Amino acid sequence: MPTASESGGYVNSRAAGERRPRWCFLYAIGTVPETDYRIVGTGDYDGDGKADLLWHHATRGEVWVWLMDGTTKRSETWVASVPEVGYRIVKNR
Repeated sequence: MPTASESGGYVNSRAAGERRPRWCFLYAIGTVPETDYRIVGTGDYDGDGKADLLWHHATRGEVWVWLMDGTTKRSETWVASVPEVGYRIVKNR
């Protein structure tokens, strides 16, 4: 199960051909104890109008959803485990 820690900072980036840099704030909302967890999707999974995170564990097949309130994790929910190691979660178009 993913576990959270928080940090943040400003980043100065410039796209090719731009004269002025763009500043954006990057916020790390979580770290996980295992490198096999990946964020594979974002969306409003609970209908509150805010983006949530969909996690997948590559070798165990676990799928978790972090329900978010901005950069704060409100809760985490186990969705399923699929024992087929080769499956992937893909974006619905």
